[in-house]
Amino acid sequence: MNIIKNITCFAFILFALTGCDLADPIESEITEYADFNMEGESFIYHQVGTAFTDPGVTAMEGEDELEVQITGTVDPNVTGVYYITYSAVNSDGFAASADRIVAVGDKEVAFNRDLSGVYAVGTSFNTVTRTEPGIYQNSDVLPPNSISVWMVDLGNGDLVIPPQPSRFGSVSADPSVSPGSYGRLDSETSFTLSLKIGGNPLFLRTFTKQ
Repeated sequence: MNIIKNITCFAFILFALTGCDLADPIESEITEYADFNMEGESFIYHQVGTAFTDPGVTAMEGEDELEVQITGTVDPNVTGVYYITYSAVNSDGFAASADRIVAVGDKEVAFNRDLSGVYAVGTSFNTVTRTEPGIYQNSDVLPPNSISVWMVDLGNGDLVIPPQPSRFGSVSADPSVSPGSYGRLDSETSFTLSLKIGGNPLFLRTFTKQ
């Protein structure tokens, strides 16, 4: 009986080892996405009322230059934040893109004031830091949720927060992106934000310098 069991067990193992053919190896290919070389900066502060020329961008796939499609325009006579997307498709049909943000504003006004400081928002506080002329880092636009974003002073009383990621979803205060959202400088020591955060209704907050 033991001999029969051993023979049966050996036959089962032999079948398991030889009963199935090895599958053909899976072939894989590597694709090289478009590599964008952007002229100028990815963020440009442009003086309102003066002609704007897109600095341009090139897209490469290895040594080959790809055709670039441009989406978005800039009206240099109207203050606001404009979004330009450059896209290209490689030889395998895979698309890639790069983005540029152009703020059109009054440099003389925006660059010569400083909104930096500690602000009260209800019973909470946050810090606004000028990182470069006309550009600020806001430590928390919806205290106490620690949503840190950068915002642009357009020099005409408008503050704009371009879309930025957060753990609650995209954050913005830009009517061209999210209708009803906005930023407004009430005085040199106070501003109001109507914020769009993820899929939530608009949040209205006023910030008062301490």
